[in-house]
Order: sequence, then C-alpha cells, then structure tokens
Amino acid sequence: MKKVVLVLVPVPVLVLVLVLVLVLVLVLVLVLRIGVRSHSGSRIWPRALIVSSLTQLRGRNMAKAVSLFGSEAELVHELPTGWTLQKLQQRVKSLVDEYAVSLDLPEATVACRDLMKECPCSDELCIVAMRTALERSEAQRSALVGLLCDLSKESILDASSLVRSFEKLVCMWEDLAVDAPKTPQYLLAMFQGCVDKQVLGNTFVSKLPESLINAGMTDDNASPFTEMLKQVATEIKEYKKKVGVRLEEYFKTLSSKEVLIFLGELEMPAYHHEFVKKVIVLSFSRGSIDKAREAAVQLLSDLMDDGILNEDDIIWGVLRILGQLDELAFDTPKCAELTTEMLSKMVISELLGAPFIRRCRLLRIGGPTGLKVLDATKRKTPEHSKRNLDAAQFKQEIQTMILEFFNSGGQVEFIRCVSDLAPLTQAQSAELLRKVMTLAMERGGTECVAALALITKLHRTEEVDEGAVERALDEEVTSSPPPCGTVGLGGPVPL
Repeated sequence: MKKVVLVLVPVPVLVLVLVLVLVLVLVLVLVLRIGVRSHSGSRIWPRALIVSSLTQLRGRNMAKAVSLFGSEAELVHELPTGWTLQKLQQRVKSLVDEYAVSLDLPEATVACRDLMKECPCSDELCIVAMRTALERSEAQRSALVGLLCDLSKESILDASSLVRSFEKLVCMWEDLAVDAPKTPQYLLAMFQGCVDKQVLGNTFVSKLPESLINAGMTDDNASPFTEMLKQVATEIKEYKKKVGVRLEEYFKTLSSKEVLIFLGELEMPAYHHEFVKKVIVLSFSRGSIDKAREAAVQLLSDLMDDGILNEDDIIWGVLRILGQLDELAFDTPKCAELTTEMLSKMVISELLGAPFIRRCRLLRIGGPTGLKVLDATKRKTPEHSKRNLDAAQFKQEIQTMILEFFNSGGQVEFIRCVSDLAPLTQAQSAELLRKVMTLAMERGGTECVAALALITKLHRTEEVDEGAVERALDEEVTSSPPPCGTVGLGGPVPL
C-alpha cells in the first residue's frame, strides 16, 4: 500500500500565491475592458489580439485561400500533344466568328464543347471570344458574353478561366485602347454582364486597376455596378496613399511587426494585392537593390506566415506589375531585370509557384516585356519550374521545344532549354532524342539534317551521353522501320 505524503505549505507562501493570482485576474479584466495600445498609439481590442494570435498559429498554409486565378493543379495544364497555340486560336476564331453572325447559341455551345474535348484549354477560347467582342457591335458583344456565360453554366468553362482571360485583357487594355478608345468601357460592360448572370462574383472588381476603372466609368450609364466601381476606385486611391507612407518607413526600420499591426488596423484586405505591388516597386528604387529585395521578400514572407497576406494577394500584386512593366520602365529603366530577380527570389522562397509563372507565360501576360521577364524567371529557377512536370507534361514540354527549334533553327536556345530540364535520367534523355528524330522524319530532309546536327551538338556539350543516344536509336528502330528519306550515318537517303 502506497504512503500518502502531505506537504504543508507555509501560510505566507500561500497568501503570496493568492495575491499573485488576484493581480493577474485584475490585469486581465483591465485588458478586456480598455484594450491595449499599439506602437502607433491606436487601440487594439482584445478580440483583434485573439484573432491575430490564432491567425499566427494557423501559419502560411491556412493563409492560402483558393485563388481567383486558379489552383496550381489547374495552372499546370498546357496544350495537349498535336496542338499549337496558332492552331487552337484559328479553330476558336472560326467558331466565334460564325456564332457572331448566326447567333445560334445551342449550336455554338455544342461546337465549343466538342472543341474543348479535343483541346481542353478554355483560357484561349475566352480570350479570343472577348477580343472579338471588343471589335463588334453592342448586340454582338452582348451575345458573345452570353455565350461565355452559357458555357460556364454548362461547366464547359470554369470561373477561373474567365478570370484569367479577363485579366489577360486587363493587362493590355491601354494598348488595345490605342486603336479602340472605348476598350475600357467595353471591358467593364462585359465584366458586368458576367457578374449580372452570376458566373463571376464581385471579388474580381477589387482587383481591377484604378486606371482602368477611371477610364471606363461614364455618367451615361449609372447603375449599382458603376457605383460600386466608383467606390472601389476611391478606396484603392486611399489605400495606396496610406501603404506608401508606411512602406517608406519599413525600408528604413525593417520592422515587419509594425507593418503587420498597420495592415490589421487598416482593415482593407480586399486591396492587399496593391500592398504587394507597392512593396516590390519600392524595392527597385532603394540605395542597395539586393538588400531591398531581401527585405521585401522577408516582409511578404512574414505577413504570409502571420496570415495577413494570402496567396491571392501575392499573385494579383505580381500580375499588376507584369501588366505595367513598360510603364514602370519610364521611372526605372532596369525594371524588367529587377522584376526578374524579384520573381526568381519569390519562387525560390515559395511565395510564388512555378505553375503560376508557366501559366502567365502561356497567356503572354505583360506582352513582349512580360514574356522576357517570365522566360528569364524560368531560366533562373529551373529546379522549381521543371519539378512540377509529370510524364505527360515532360513529353509536351520537349515536343514544344523541338517544334520551336524546327521553326527557328536555334541550337543555342534549344540547348539552354535542355539545361533547364536537367538533371535528366537516361530514359528522359533518350526520349528527348528519339522525339527529335521522329519529328524530323515526319517533316522532311532539311529537318533531318538539322536534327542530326542538333543531336551531335547535344552530345558535344555533354547534355546527353552516348548511352542515351544508343538507347534512342534502339527505341526508334524498334518502334518503326525508318521510312524512305530518313537520316542515316551518311546523311539523307536518296529517294
């Protein structure tokens, strides 16, 4: 039987403990009643402190809301084998032009469904339809918006495809307005049509650039929607002014906690993407660019970890920058290079995903300058850009590379792309070489000679080894006998 030992606590000690407990209770009551004050002097109420604490405990994973731009699983999809961007655009253009004349909605819906089964890349369908709508009459424009809404309701398109397509046009609205001055009004009207038919929500409105809203609003067509746009434009202007002042202070003090408190008190999360954009742009004009870039990425990472920012804020902030690269270059001539370095750092820090970069590249966000930045970012982050490729995507990637090589004849660019894919297994290297041979033989003698020169160059630069070459040759011979006119050791075989 165990002995029970009683410990006698001296009365003075017991009294002291009770007094301490009483003091703690009183302090808690005071905090609950009067709150505490931040470093800026403003009052933070207990509920805000509790919510903030819980948010910090959740961490970055909980801060990742479903992005309007689409999930990473959606963004990795690219053109299927046998399809090129030009081929898809031509098919869609033909379909859209025919509908704009006939206005036969059921027939167009069936045609779009069939096309999406062949080539499930709905972004391009939306983009072509929207660009066509900008060039047509008001009735045709309304009909084309109706087609997109019908396709969405039939689940042929999804909301993220519509958002990405609108964003593509939003990023280039100023260029479009040069030839079509009413582009801003038409874009906003098309977006309103999708909102009215409940295929898109109002959330996207807060992501629109202030300049587009101001250019597209008119007093001729007053409605609840236009009133909402005016309110958004006013709030964006106010928000940008406030965060600009705070961020100037941040780059002096490097206190992310002060920024966290500031954003919490500001209570305007719908415009946090403008904050992200401002952080990045201000880092371009600091005395030490490298240190400013590190400070910017650290701030964004801290705010993500604390749940103040989410994935959507980062994505839309970057999209706004990509859409204004040429404009930003007036004040910052090296804007493209600085943006490349920033995006590369953000990918490495996992603030941005490689699928997002790839999808922006596919959508040609930012025009020629944007493509330059996105391609350079992919080259600087090959281990991130290529690690998301599964077997099917790897095959698609190498096919695209090879077709571009045959169109341009650029060995240097092709070899660089192969380096980005490295390290390749011998099986992958063999598949790459076999695909070069196969596509060359399908095209003709000139391409066969170019393919032989390319394979030789790949071997000399040690991008592929002899084992991969031998394996590719064995697989090619096994899969099909060489047709008349293919390349042999002595060059093209005469017909």
